[in-house]
Amino acid sequence: MRGFAIRASIPILIFSIWSYQTAMSLDVSGDVWGVWSSDSNPYRVVGELRVPPGSSLVIQPGCFIDFQGHYKFIVDSTAALSAVGTESDSITFTTADTATGWFGLRFYYADSNSELSYCIIEHGKAAVEDDPFPPWPDMQGGGVNCVNSDISITHCLIRNNAARHGRGGGIFISESTALISDNTIHQNRAGFYGGGIHCSGCDVTISGNSITANIAWFPLGGDMGGGISCFGSDVNIIDNIIKYNTAGVSSGGISIFGGSLAFIVNNIIEYNIAELSGGIGLRGPDTYVANNVIANNLAGHYNGGIVLNSPRITLLNNVVAFNEAQLQPGVRLIGEGVDSVLNNIIWGNISPDGEQIIIDSDSAVVAFCNIQGGWEGEGNIDVEPLFRHPESSDFHLMSTDCGDPYDSPCIDAGYPDIIDVFMDCSWGLGTIISDMGAYGGGDSGMVAIEYDYSERPERFSLLQNHPNPFNASTTISYSVPIESHVTISIYNLLGQRVATILEGIQQGGQHTITWDAADFPSGVYFARMEAGEHSENIKMVLLK
Repeated sequence: MRGFAIRASIPILIFSIWSYQTAMSLDVSGDVWGVWSSDSNPYRVVGELRVPPGSSLVIQPGCFIDFQGHYKFIVDSTAALSAVGTESDSITFTTADTATGWFGLRFYYADSNSELSYCIIEHGKAAVEDDPFPPWPDMQGGGVNCVNSDISITHCLIRNNAARHGRGGGIFISESTALISDNTIHQNRAGFYGGGIHCSGCDVTISGNSITANIAWFPLGGDMGGGISCFGSDVNIIDNIIKYNTAGVSSGGISIFGGSLAFIVNNIIEYNIAELSGGIGLRGPDTYVANNVIANNLAGHYNGGIVLNSPRITLLNNVVAFNEAQLQPGVRLIGEGVDSVLNNIIWGNISPDGEQIIIDSDSAVVAFCNIQGGWEGEGNIDVEPLFRHPESSDFHLMSTDCGDPYDSPCIDAGYPDIIDVFMDCSWGLGTIISDMGAYGGGDSGMVAIEYDYSERPERFSLLQNHPNPFNASTTISYSVPIESHVTISIYNLLGQRVATILEGIQQGGQHTITWDAADFPSGVYFARMEAGEHSENIKMVLLK
């Protein structure tokens, strides 16, 4: 997300058993805190690492952490780990023995300031291969394991990690609030749920990631969610590429179950494989699936494209095409509530039974969709959709405005008042067009519906700055529930106000502001937010 640099003159504080191997190498184990600099690369981990309670460890860009055995890196209760690299200078967590691996990053009730950004996390193994009965916590999360630990994971490469006996081959999140954004999550493996990511009891946003070639597979079965699985969570899955994932039983791409509230928007979900539900398998109380391409997925038995089992289902502006199954290749909806199926293209799905869509509900409203084989309802059509290049996964609609020889019949054929469908939702709506499918007729990306999915905060809040410590500039986030006059000032250790970086009326919502401290000396500073009767401080460390 954001990189930062700290001069090499800052000491490295490692309170543990350690020794110099060469002028440019450290052996590390035990309790660690302070600052790690790339000047001491490589960090050879020769025993279990722990950031102890109440402490923090900052790992600077370019650090190379090389585990010499199957050791854990624990961030303990109220401790914080900030591993923030840069786009050109990442931080690497790896192992000398890829067969045995290391035990992954494990956050247990850690401080909410923990952050991983521009990191490479590879060859983590949640439990050793020859241990048939590992403890339950050790079975989860091959690369990253977060339990009651709010965390931000952004711009990371998370690959070749495994939770052989458990969940979350790449990332496991439990009872936490998490942002998982703009990462590449590739070739991870879980024994049961979530080859790439598993969330349990979480409030999580998974956005902008490439989630590819992950596997949820165990010889005894019970495996679900090759790319993503979520249990009992509030989950936003937005703007991801989810391809080539495999689940041994159910939901090759995405599995949502256990009472989860799901908001799945603007994703490309292709070439995933499972015995049941090749693309998406979803069971929850409230389901919104909009503006996705769900194509070329394969189910060995049922539900090639998508199956939704929910009291309330909203399926808008999706392309569900060329999925394959022995039975029910395209869409299956199961539910007792009001189902809205609008502006979708359901076409070219392959099965011996030939049905593109199956609905087990008497209350479903299917309208303004292009469904191969036809469907009763207002505005429904049965016409070749004229995708631009479906053989290369380009599901834009042909348009003479863009030089194509024909206009797709799906252009301007959608539901004209789609905003009514979302009147009861907490998410706002942006630009609306009335085309069917996930794309319009132009050359732009997914534009049929644009969402503002951030909820209005319930209270004033000043969040910890990132990065911290920082050099030259840092970003401060704050929340305002209603329109208010807000002041954010900077104070030094003597209590003197040295800068006012914000003063004025702010609309309700989430906001950020950057403090440029290039002209200030190194030291400890405090940011103070005042809004009406509310005031709040955070501590910041400037290091140059």
